[in-house]
Amino acid sequence: MEQARILPGWLRSALAWGLSLLGLAAACPTTSGGPGGTTGGVGSCPAGPGIIAGDPQLTIGRGSSEFVAVADGDRWTAARGPQGGQHLWLSVRTVGLGPEVQPSYRYLEPDGGVIFESAGTRTTVCARVGGGQEKTGLTAFLPNESVPLHRLLCQGPFLLRVTVSDETGATAEDQRLVGGVDPDPESFVPFRFRCDAGASSDDGGPSDAGPDAG
Repeated sequence: MEQARILPGWLRSALAWGLSLLGLAAACPTTSGGPGGTTGGVGSCPAGPGIIAGDPQLTIGRGSSEFVAVADGDRWTAARGPQGGQHLWLSVRTVGLGPEVQPSYRYLEPDGGVIFESAGTRTTVCARVGGGQEKTGLTAFLPNESVPLHRLLCQGPFLLRVTVSDETGATAEDQRLVGGVDPDPESFVPFRFRCDAGASSDDGGPSDAGPDAG
């Protein structure tokens, strides 16, 4: 009678590890087609992105952790990131876009002249109660150069125009007239935010008093 072969311990461990990976893959939700759109679970969204359907639409607002609706002429808050860069907190509500989206930002003069433009970080929109999708806490970066930074932080109203597109080529756009910018006291060192000093501070931007000072 032929003696049964016993697998080495390292090989048994490798087989068990591989089988466990297969089990995890089978248990994870995946993105799949649904009636009229795309549905499924995506990493940063506990409930997934929901159903992506309808003509592309975009509504922009403020908010680092929740969507805050804004009207033309409202003031926004500028925050300073851990690496020294500055940004406006931005949130978006979308329809017919996603789940992976690419935002881009344009800061414009009220007459349409370009002050600064930047591409944001690709992100995932999440299902929203009532339909559509939402993403909060996006960072609309401000320029590092002193002249455009001083213009945005210290010299009155400007347009913030946001475009969001997805991998299918669908695109939507929205804009608001920003009435002015206030420094976030928790992230700005007061002497570094000074509008009455002009665009000549040591960190490439305003450095002391506050917006519209002087």
